[in-house]
Amino acid sequence: VESIHENAFANNKIIEEIKIGKDVKDLGNNPFFQCIDLKNITINESNSNFKNDANGVVETKDGKKLVVYPPGKKDTEYVIQYETIGSHSFNGNNYIENITIGSNVKTIETNPFRRCDKIKSIEIESGNTLFEVTNGILIEKEKKRIITYISTTTTEIFYVPYGIETIDTNAFEYAINL
Repeated sequence: VESIHENAFANNKIIEEIKIGKDVKDLGNNPFFQCIDLKNITINESNSNFKNDANGVVETKDGKKLVVYPPGKKDTEYVIQYETIGSHSFNGNNYIENITIGSNVKTIETNPFRRCDKIKSIEIESGNTLFEVTNGILIEKEKKRIITYISTTTTEIFYVPYGIETIDTNAFEYAINL
């Protein structure tokens, strides 16, 4: 197997562990969406494209991009220290409550926290001037872009901040209080 396509294992409620072989070159967009019991994704050490960090998170071989945070991983807090947070990387994790975006994060791709229904806070480390959290929304300042709205925010009325030019697809998905 060289590629695992988009949504390949989507909604599988049984699988708890996946081992990815040395020949896999591509992990498609959101291959493990809503695999709520998937706690471990193990990358073969000989894989030239991906590896696991010390916490079992899948990252690119150079360690610069977070690719997949297992949807069934039960940690409630995570500090992201990658340069890039990949598209759909945390999708469907219903355990994570507090995210800290490290000072070295430069890029956040689309929908990294989609259907992470337990997130209560996203904090930005001091020194990171590229992102901010305002009124429950994660904003990329330079591109004037709303990345996500924290679904547990209790605000009933939301005003798009002045200067915003783009709102990511599904940014407000499951914003049940709006």
